[in-house]
Amino acid sequence: MKKYQVFGIGNALVDMEFEVSDSFFTEHGIEKGLMTLVDEETQHRMVDTLTSKYGLIKRACGVSAANTIVAISQFGGDTFYACKVADDEAGDFYMHDLHAAGVRTRLDQVKGDGVTGKCMVMVTPDAERTMNTFLGITADFAESDLHLEELEHAEYLYIEGYLVTSDISRSAAIRAREHASKHGVKTAFTFSDPAMVTYFSDGVKEILGDGVDLLFCNEEEALIFSGASSLEDAIAVLKPMTHRLVVTRGPKGAVILNGQARVEIEVSPLNTVLDLYVLNRPPQPFRGMVDWESAGMRTAVVDPEGNLHVLRRGNEWTPEDLVADLVALAGRNEQTAVLDEGHEGRIQRIFVLDRQ
Repeated sequence: MKKYQVFGIGNALVDMEFEVSDSFFTEHGIEKGLMTLVDEETQHRMVDTLTSKYGLIKRACGVSAANTIVAISQFGGDTFYACKVADDEAGDFYMHDLHAAGVRTRLDQVKGDGVTGKCMVMVTPDAERTMNTFLGITADFAESDLHLEELEHAEYLYIEGYLVTSDISRSAAIRAREHASKHGVKTAFTFSDPAMVTYFSDGVKEILGDGVDLLFCNEEEALIFSGASSLEDAIAVLKPMTHRLVVTRGPKGAVILNGQARVEIEVSPLNTVLDLYVLNRPPQPFRGMVDWESAGMRTAVVDPEGNLHVLRRGNEWTPEDLVADLVALAGRNEQTAVLDEGHEGRIQRIFVLDRQ
């Protein structure tokens, strides 16, 4: 049994979440639904504006590979994440957030001079995310940040595709793959985003090298990278590059290929039985809600009339508690909960679904 199931390498950004109105994008010339790179001065100005107008909802250690590593850890896996943060408050936060999730790092021993990267995640009432990102010191992720002696004790190396955009980071990813191969560590690679295979396809091929053990991509990425016009043709191009291939297809499910074996994952039809809302600092109480404090997250289950049935504060509930609350409300044939749209920017709508 090896020390780590998965050793991840990737960027390090502190995600800062804000709930905003669509009009905010118009006022500030931001294109909704996209991730845009910005400079440090622009991000400082935007953070100040967003904080004063909407308030910061939460912070968390973020980016693609880190999210994957945290998820594996939460499923009980032993993990390590190699990344780059600065010796500043945001860097300390990122390190402690990873450690709190059970992910091991060497960030307590190595931090660089500079500024830790941050991503402003702006969420509109339709739940769409728009991101403005300042990469900061993570753009300089290099071979010296890999901790190869720890990689040798992992079952899998996991590489995120976003590392392809920087020459120094791409070189680090290639070095990690070569070292993993030398020490019997399998390599998993994800294309991460259609933009990576659209604008950096040569760099992606460099990271793939002679092939990897596990390749993740979505259908759009597979088609772009392969130049194929159909999924089957794209799979034919990708299969020689990996022992196992996973292609996600959104509402169409996924395709998994393991050698000659092929598994089609279908998506089960779903019905919305009710909606759950997470509310933060509402400007005025909703019907049935009294004595709200001025800050902190609350989880509320409401009926179609906007009446409160359950209010749980902060983390004072478990998944089992929430399921019981939802089942109880659904048992009263309440199909959809609808709240006053006048509280735009203060409500995040989460759909709770049930199979048909």
